[in-house]
Amino acid sequence: MQVRKKNERLLWNIADLHEETEANKTAMEIEVLQHSIKEYKSQLIEAESKNRFLQKVVNSSESQLLICCKVRKVATDDYAQLIEKYQEMSIDFMMWRDEYETLRCKYDGARGQMERGAKKLRQMVRMADQLS
Repeated sequence: MQVRKKNERLLWNIADLHEETEANKTAMEIEVLQHSIKEYKSQLIEAESKNRFLQKVVNSSESQLLICCKVRKVATDDYAQLIEKYQEMSIDFMMWRDEYETLRCKYDGARGQMERGAKKLRQMVRMADQLS
């Protein structure tokens, strides 16, 4: 009787530990993605600010127009690259979220099977106890 209770407790502890591990892993992955997105947003804001500043410089001095145009091109290219990276990260995040949902459904299904299996084991133990 005590062995069965210990086994039941162990099964529950294993299930809880697995769930907690998966939740922690998922939370860490979400944190990493959120940090990356914040970084890219910050870089995007910085690039936009640089573009506004460069536009004012070009308008204020005809003699520096050629230099400013070159600098602006570099900043615009950087801005375009940052936009592209941000879009890629957004797509990656969406794909990751879809994968997470799929894995979560599988996990929930497996957990349900474990719970049903544990329930069947308890029933079988009761039946064995009754037969003996």
